[in-house]
This record gives sequence, structure tokens and C-alpha cells, in this order.
Amino acid sequence: MADDQGISIVAYEDRFAEDFARLNREWLDRFGLYEEADGKQLYAPRQAIIDTGGEIFVAMKAGAWWAPARASGCPRRCSR
Repeated sequence: MADDQGISIVAYEDRFAEDFARLNREWLDRFGLYEEADGKQLYAPRQAIIDTGGEIFVAMKAGAWWAPARASGCPRRCSR
């Protein structure tokens, strides 16, 4: 599914693991929300979320994982 700005929502793939962990950890750290228990989901999302029946979706723009806004409100694109 793509919108008129070329943003697609796709299911998580293992190739997104590094960006998934980094972006989520940055957000949690910025707001002082990271807890040790979060590491299980951040660093093993397939095992902790998908393999237990959950789903993860990511936004893609121009072939790269795209986070619509950082905590500062600025657009952010990842190189993966």
C-alpha cells in the first residue's frame, strides 16, 4: 500500500532489525523510557514479537525505511 507521497507500509523483515532497534532505542532514551525489559523486543523482534503472534509494520519511502518524524519533529530516513 502506497500513498501519494510514495510512502508504503510493509511488514517487518529481518533486514530491518538494526534500524528497528536503533530508532526505537533513540526514542525511548530521549524520553527516559527505556527499561532493561525493552531489550528483548528491540534486539530480538522476530523472536519476541512476530514468532509469538505479533506483527510489526514499517514505513518505506524511496526504498528506505522511513520514520515520519523524530522526537524533534524533523523527517528521518534510514539507509536500510
